[in-house]
Amino acid sequence: MGEVKVCSTERESRRIPPARPQLGYCKSDAMSKLSTTLEALNTALEREDFERGFALLEAAYPSASLVDKVELALHSAHLHSLYADGGVEEGLGALKIARSLDFLIERNPLYTALEAELQAYSARESDESAMRQIGQQATTALTGNLLARYHAAAALSLLELNDEVLGVWLSLGWQELPKHLHWRYWAWLGSVYEGIGQLEGAESAYREAVDQAPRVQQAAMLAEQAALNLSLERFEMAGLLLERAREQMQSDGGQEAQMLTQWHYLRAQAEMGLGRPESAENHILEAVRLELEAGESSYGVTLVHGQVLMALGRSLEALEQLREAVTIASPLDLPYALHELGVALLDLDRILEAKEALRRTLESEEYPFVPEVQADLAEAEYRLGNLHEAEEMAQSALGMGATVTASLVLGAVALEYYHLDEALEHYTRALSESAEGSREWTLGHQMVADILAQQGFQDPSNILEHAQKALERTPVSDEWHHTLQGYVTKASEMMAQGRSSRTLN
Repeated sequence: MGEVKVCSTERESRRIPPARPQLGYCKSDAMSKLSTTLEALNTALEREDFERGFALLEAAYPSASLVDKVELALHSAHLHSLYADGGVEEGLGALKIARSLDFLIERNPLYTALEAELQAYSARESDESAMRQIGQQATTALTGNLLARYHAAAALSLLELNDEVLGVWLSLGWQELPKHLHWRYWAWLGSVYEGIGQLEGAESAYREAVDQAPRVQQAAMLAEQAALNLSLERFEMAGLLLERAREQMQSDGGQEAQMLTQWHYLRAQAEMGLGRPESAENHILEAVRLELEAGESSYGVTLVHGQVLMALGRSLEALEQLREAVTIASPLDLPYALHELGVALLDLDRILEAKEALRRTLESEEYPFVPEVQADLAEAEYRLGNLHEAEEMAQSALGMGATVTASLVLGAVALEYYHLDEALEHYTRALSESAEGSREWTLGHQMVADILAQQGFQDPSNILEHAQKALERTPVSDEWHHTLQGYVTKASEMMAQGRSSRTLN
């Protein structure tokens, strides 16, 4: 997730006005007024009432003492930081005001942490030296009070220093934070767990964020939880969470275009996972429509649109979308888009183009699916007739953990040499690791039934089982359908004959 954004209506541009000299101001009265303002501010933020929060700060500022003006400016920066990258400019402006009133404020850990967080939003795509400097600044701020440590941890999270910052979040004592930060704490923690690949921990954190969030933010957090369940391939659960999110949006009476786009984008993925590509197309087309209305086109929606079209068998249309996804992808997303494009090109039997896309994918050292890319390249070599290279690459991919694709390639190579026992072993392994109903699952059943038939129908009940399961997912127009139906018929006849020839003693 990375960024914890406030989903609210656009606000007017607000800044605390410049400082004015104050005369005859009683310190005890000032402290009382400041504490009253900050208490009211926290109450407003518990309701996510940001307009009220800015109004309170602006109303208190003109009559505040110089010291209190600095404090109010810091709280203004804090409030702007809750808008994530949308509040960077005004948040840094508030810190500039605080610094103009008290140049020593730069030593204040809260100031340091807020500046680090706000700068981190734009530094994530900046040069390494800038990111390193911000990281050092945030680490220094971890010596401050609880609010300073919160913002310092947020800055480190934005820099994707997830391994280092996890312990900071876990030791933060979130119950002592202002209540409006409780759900944000769990959202940040979920993003950190997700960043280090601990998806179960992330799912649990997002679930807690849903429970802690006020009504106005619950739909957004339910969507985050649903997205995590998609990563865990819990498609039914993702769908249920998205229904809750939609109900929440409807009951709130307001559905922002951005939130609706995200909802349809996630729902399309859930429908795909449940084997319903027609329904997925309806949702992704709605997401596309909403983006066009907003005058934008995102990588994620474009990529999923291509995936849906591939699932519907509209390969050429899909290719157009996947190429567009490669064009608009960020450096971080590019290897994912290239990998998807490579697989699509394989399906279209455009092998040389597929190899180029897959090899470009491997240029990213941090891409987490290198074994799968290696297995896809092995398939490309097999399709080109390079059996030795295909077998070597598939064995390497299998050793790295790409069990399904690598096993399918190894099974195909073994069949080329008519090594039926070896091929059966590879296809059985692929089948055992495939998701039920997937293309790989169907292919596994097809090939196991076929190999057992080639071995002489020694086990007709086993052939019948695999052939029947394969037929569930094999269209009548597919040439495999006739072959599998023949296996079912022959295996059923053999089993019937076997039963009728038995002798009872």
